[in-house]
Amino acid sequence: MTTIDTWEGLQAVLASSLHPAAKAVISATRDRLADFNDQPLAELCTILILEPDDRLDPTSAEYIAYSDGWFELVFILSDDGQGQVVLVEDRPDGDQALLDHCRSHQAN
Repeated sequence: MTTIDTWEGLQAVLASSLHPAAKAVISATRDRLADFNDQPLAELCTILILEPDDRLDPTSAEYIAYSDGWFELVFILSDDGQGQVVLVEDRPDGDQALLDHCRSHQAN
């Protein structure tokens, strides 16, 4: 699992060899938070990129979206809006229970 909880870490991941579709989701998250970039990223959200053998309980996700082979799950952790953005690649060696949940609960 890759954890992104700083603006610098976010920029480093965007400059890495990560799959372009995952970068697009991370870029969109960065853009949504741009007005708050004077605050530590960890106070706003943490971005997690799951590996195929990582496990996650997706049942409390606020929403699940799908884009170009990647699921984006958003969890709100507190009343002030702090949350987690979790990226899960839709791949055959991933957690099938998690992927099945994502497929059946994704936003249309």
